[in-house]
Amino acid sequence: MPTDPDRLRGLCNPPVRGGVTGFRRRLRGRAALGRPVRDASRPAQCISAAVRAALVAFVALAIAANALPALAQQPYKPEYRLSVAVGPAYPWGKGADIWAQLIKERTAGRINVKLLPGASATGGDPAREFAALREGSIDLAVGSTLNWSASVTPLNLFGLPFLFTGSKSLDAVLNSEAGNDLLRAVDEAGVVALAWGDNDFHQLSASGRPLRAPGDFAGLRLRVTGPPIVEESLAALGATPVRSGWLDAQKALLDGRLQGQETSLAVYVATKSQTLGQKQVTVMALAAEPLLFAASRQAWNGWSEQDRAIVRQAAIDAAQREFALARRASADAAAVIGKDLRGSGVVLTQLKPGERAALAAATRPVFDKWTAEIGPGLVKRAQDAAAASASN
Repeated sequence: MPTDPDRLRGLCNPPVRGGVTGFRRRLRGRAALGRPVRDASRPAQCISAAVRAALVAFVALAIAANALPALAQQPYKPEYRLSVAVGPAYPWGKGADIWAQLIKERTAGRINVKLLPGASATGGDPAREFAALREGSIDLAVGSTLNWSASVTPLNLFGLPFLFTGSKSLDAVLNSEAGNDLLRAVDEAGVVALAWGDNDFHQLSASGRPLRAPGDFAGLRLRVTGPPIVEESLAALGATPVRSGWLDAQKALLDGRLQGQETSLAVYVATKSQTLGQKQVTVMALAAEPLLFAASRQAWNGWSEQDRAIVRQAAIDAAQREFALARRASADAAAVIGKDLRGSGVVLTQLKPGERAALAAATRPVFDKWTAEIGPGLVKRAQDAAAASASN
């Protein structure tokens, strides 16, 4: 029984007609006519160049196909780093903690996430989180859109002065085409955006008077924590924005070098700002601060499709819980300021529509300048969504 090599040799070197004697006679005849004579000691080259090339390509594809499962089965990292600016005592930090736990539970420990609060993964600067995600030095983050707006210009939409009237208008924008545009902008900047969270609105507190009209801001030195667009808005109202760490700010508020601060209601209560002479709290929604649950593209691409789906759904579920915690914290803080702290001389002021319109008019140059940077089309879609929510 011939073996496979025997059969292959038989195909390339078929039996000689007329036996060896006849074969030699034909060779002499070809030589006499000057025709080329094949060396009978060498096997015939019965495979053409095209066929050889096809075989080489086939072998290469087979090798690549066999290598793909090995690439997909590369081991996951022992630990994935999740950065967040604050700890679990705040809704923002709690949302990040919930996300980390859900990922670990739902992947049965395949993706082990370590929570790094206080932006410790980026030297304490949450504004550097986006760049760290993009380069892959951190794997996950729950970050402030205002902190990340320096890296993704369209996110400055949330800092446009007086664009939002409250949570209803913010939610409408996040769930609109404008919100989808923003998620795409984050993706195009190199980071995988997964879900929206919330860190309330930026309000103002002051030591002397409620801040209801542009003239009330004149000469005030106000501590700011937001991006340049927020500083420019306060400057347009006549105030002097001052950037300061919290320890220095506390001393400055106590001794009068600062007369007020940009803050949220929950942070005002948590920091006991009434003990720093901040007795006037004005609810004006100067800027909004949604959060983003996001992943580095390096980490994302390293997970299986199944695990990506798990991480995305965990982000959505954690964000929903974070939203509820943040909204409850804001409502509770408003109740504490408006009732419990009233005996300490704290006054909670809600702007009337006309007062808010006057402040918006004073900051209109800032709004227009940043609209050109953000994109007029995006801003228009956000305005339309916010306006529609007011009529529903």
